[in-house]
Amino acid sequence: GPSPTFTNTPTPLNFTPKAPTRTPYATKGPTSVPPLSSLLSATYTATPLYVDTPRVINEAYKLGQRAFLQGDLATALRNFEQAIQMEPDAPDIYYYIGEIYRMQEEYRDALVAFESAIDIDPDFAPAYLGQARCIMVLRPREDAAKIIRIAIEKDPNFGEAYLELAAYLLQKGKTEEAAEQLDAAEDLLPGAPMVYYYRALVYLELGENEKALEYARKANEADITMLLGYRILGEAAVLNGEYEEGLEAIRTYLIYEKEDPLAWLIQGEALFATGLYSETVTSVTQALKLSQNLPTAYRIRGLAYVELGEGQTAVNDIYRAMQIEEDSFDLELAMGRGLYLANRLSDSLPYMNRALNMAETDEQKAMVYYWRAHLYEVIGNMPTALKDWRALLALPEDAMPAEWCETAKAHLAATSTPAPTATPSPTPTRTPRPTTPT
Repeated sequence: GPSPTFTNTPTPLNFTPKAPTRTPYATKGPTSVPPLSSLLSATYTATPLYVDTPRVINEAYKLGQRAFLQGDLATALRNFEQAIQMEPDAPDIYYYIGEIYRMQEEYRDALVAFESAIDIDPDFAPAYLGQARCIMVLRPREDAAKIIRIAIEKDPNFGEAYLELAAYLLQKGKTEEAAEQLDAAEDLLPGAPMVYYYRALVYLELGENEKALEYARKANEADITMLLGYRILGEAAVLNGEYEEGLEAIRTYLIYEKEDPLAWLIQGEALFATGLYSETVTSVTQALKLSQNLPTAYRIRGLAYVELGEGQTAVNDIYRAMQIEEDSFDLELAMGRGLYLANRLSDSLPYMNRALNMAETDEQKAMVYYWRAHLYEVIGNMPTALKDWRALLALPEDAMPAEWCETAKAHLAATSTPAPTATPSPTPTRTPRPTTPT
């Protein structure tokens, strides 16, 4: 379907999308959710409509425009239908009728209205843009970009058309072309929040996460009532390790949009990184209820189960992740720890060994030595356990939590006396955060 750029808003110049006045899925969420704007101390002046033909004698047209800007689509439609009786050759009135039908997701009626506007005036650019948006839904295999380019050809100053074309190209994976269209859109719509929003998306696609976060922040600051701004800010912040910022943004988004599986997954990653493991499981489980096509969800939930000490449950999720993803240090160590927690000691050791072979940093080596030393002790292989404790202490102190050093020293000291060492708990102090998936 079409991009979410304008699906719930009118199309004025330098428009600002409105947050929904209620959750779109009220039956599955709170019984009453206040509009986002009511939670924030911000007001915005309505921007002028791009299509605004003066009509002195047509009062119904003026009333229709006023209701349209206020979001009262039913009243706007009634007035525009009256206005078209007075001026049946006015393409702009058909355009507004088409926009209303499109916002109500009545795309076939919308398409008829836009085509009527084009029949009256083949040079009326906004009608081509409306036509393209309907075709994205009704005939998704058709190349809607051709029609958007006609709108630009008819009116080179139509900034919204450049922005829609950028969104469409980005959806088709044509990131470089999308960036070029955004340049043109920004020249015509300076400061428009949706320009910043799509800039952030482009940079995410290019892997330039720092720039993506910069533009996501700009989008959110330009209009703090724009719901999509919180979505992109949450994603970009998490990818940059700004977990608290990302968590705050994505939680705001999920108040209103509860059916976005990737948003739940982003929240889960932020929760995991901040040590909220039970909440991580809840969030990722919700993501998987909405979509099974989320391979990293099993990884994140498996890692969270490890931290919660639920060994076999963790093993089940990590096994699924391993069937989908490439081998990684995180998965090998997590599987080893999960099997250890599940008391499957002989199965755990090979994964611990593979994790050590894959370790690239001192922090990763410390994690393996710490957990493998515990494993060897439980197995009863004390000489090898001592080697791991010594290897752990040979690493820089900043590669591990301070308590790990103390634990290693205590275990080494215990072997110098005849008293047997106590069997370690399978869930000692919290480990450094494993590298979470991006």
